[in-house]
Amino acid sequence: MSSPFLKLIQSGATAEVADAVQADPALAACRDLQGVSVLLWAVYCGQTLVRDLLLARLAADGFALDIFEAAA
Repeated sequence: MSSPFLKLIQSGATAEVADAVQADPALAACRDLQGVSVLLWAVYCGQTLVRDLLLARLAADGFALDIFEAAA
């Protein structure tokens, strides 16, 4: 996963995150080197709009949440 994508999530750049995920849908299910998903990264950074965007994209693409994502 690219660090610029994580920085977009951290900064709350919802439109840019949406554009990136639209261009590459696999980004919504990516994880960093420690195994933290982009969904959890959005939760940890307090970015509720990005979180909701990622949740909607994951649901639309049929990805199941893991236990940590579901708990968060």
